[in-house]
Amino acid sequence: MTKPINDHILDAFRQSGVTRYRLAKETGIANTTILRWVQSENSITVGNLQAIADFLGVVITATRGTERVTTRAAKQPEKVPDPPKTRRKKR
Repeated sequence: MTKPINDHILDAFRQSGVTRYRLAKETGIANTTILRWVQSENSITVGNLQAIADFLGVVITATRGTERVTTRAAKQPEKVPDPPKTRRKKR
């Protein structure tokens, strides 16, 4: 039996090193939705799954009528630098 698409994308997310917070910000998916998906509490919609795959650079191909799924990482997500810290002025 082949792994479901959901498991392939979840594996790619875990291997990417991207935080749930960043994934939520970049894809527009609620952080709680991602948390529940990662913890296997809820399934995720096809649209959200595709958004996550697109962000991670994962290509999904499936043949109709079969469980055959192929995923491959097309690219690594760019590392976004943290914004510079600003000092508060003392009054």
